[in-house]
Amino acid sequence: MNTLLFVNPTQAGRPYYYSFGSSTPSTGVLTLNVFPIPDQAYTIKVECVVPQEDLVNDLDNAWLPKDMIVQGAYLRAINERGEDGGRLSDQQSELYRKTVANYISIEAERFKDEITWDAV
Repeated sequence: MNTLLFVNPTQAGRPYYYSFGSSTPSTGVLTLNVFPIPDQAYTIKVECVVPQEDLVNDLDNAWLPKDMIVQGAYLRAINERGEDGGRLSDQQSELYRKTVANYISIEAERFKDEITWDAV
């Protein structure tokens, strides 16, 4: 894309090639480079995955399934109470991991082109 933009910077027409540019960390705005430079206004549709904003207020809604939140909160409550490393903690930890794995597999089946998952 750099070769196209820098070798023929004045070529104009209907865009056929695109690449994602860098994003601005402070705003999160992602740029899209197109070539050739558009000679008129075109509609370019881009599919994006937009992460959820941080939950700040009491009335903010989470996009996660309720089961994942409940299992994770219960596991943290058990560990906070001081029962870390015990049988109950291990059982709840395994149940939480299975719940997360189930929902990931459901989503992976729905969106087969988005199968890169990062552990958090």
